[in-house]
Amino acid sequence: MGVFHLSGLGLNPGAVTVPLTYIYYILKQCEVGDTNSRNFFIHSGEEDEILKGKPEALIIFTSEEVILGKKQRDIKDNIFKTKKQKSAPFTIMKFLANLIKELKFSECLYGEYGIKYLYFIKVDINRFEDCYKKIFLTMKALQNKEVECNLIGGTNQINLSLMLAGAITGVVSRLYYVFETDIQLMHPSFVNQKDLKVPVPPLNWFEIPPFFISIGDLIKKLESVGILYNPVNIAQIKDILDDLNLTKQFLAKLRGRWILIDNDKVEAGPLLKNTIKIHRMLEAESKNVQNFTEFKNYFSKKGYLYKFIEDGKECQIL
Repeated sequence: MGVFHLSGLGLNPGAVTVPLTYIYYILKQCEVGDTNSRNFFIHSGEEDEILKGKPEALIIFTSEEVILGKKQRDIKDNIFKTKKQKSAPFTIMKFLANLIKELKFSECLYGEYGIKYLYFIKVDINRFEDCYKKIFLTMKALQNKEVECNLIGGTNQINLSLMLAGAITGVVSRLYYVFETDIQLMHPSFVNQKDLKVPVPPLNWFEIPPFFISIGDLIKKLESVGILYNPVNIAQIKDILDDLNLTKQFLAKLRGRWILIDNDKVEAGPLLKNTIKIHRMLEAESKNVQNFTEFKNYFSKKGYLYKFIEDGKECQIL
């Protein structure tokens, strides 16, 4: 089993390929027996898997203009001399093909690109509701997969959606980003063709602990006591926080837009009402995407999904 990487994408293809370069270089070091590199993927994969941590899928959220090649910035590749292709997805594919060829893995990695699936999801990059809906539904479909999120590319709306949906679904095992000053580069600036070894952990690689603070459970429990329709006693709110192992101080964080407190009576605030409304709709729609196969079918029918690689082979883009 491989890793499903979720990412946003703006105009720079390197936002996707820079961290992947790190990952594939470290995988190559694992293959030749480097213990420290294996520790980077120690929590990945099945116990008997030969090459833990290998990417299986890239699911990238971006605008239709980027997917179709109407928008893409210039690139620089000092290792393989990859040229800008007709669209960012094809530029990413070309770079991955060059990268996998250079590293000469002895084990098959899902074809010449090193991954089994490369999908792009069309989102309205400036509308949080649209980004969040599609990312939430994608994560619901991947509940039985190993999922990591790249927070480099795309708009704030996309990256906030990746973090929030990851917290509510509990699906994401690793949140990461890579700082690279030259945004046109397709690979980390210090990686070169002559030296196939990179430090572990990589330079400029940062991980954010996944947010497992029971936001989804908190929303459901607040909804279950009927707070949307009638005021409830503050003791009920405190009991909910106790059940979720949240301190009493958390009550102050909810006050205002989440809940409105008047003495010992508590009403739903505007943010809580809107949050519950959104998640009711999403939970209903998520019944259509219970697994990866259903996700592919449903997103294709809706016109959200563009396939560029499937089963390790290049797809015809319709």
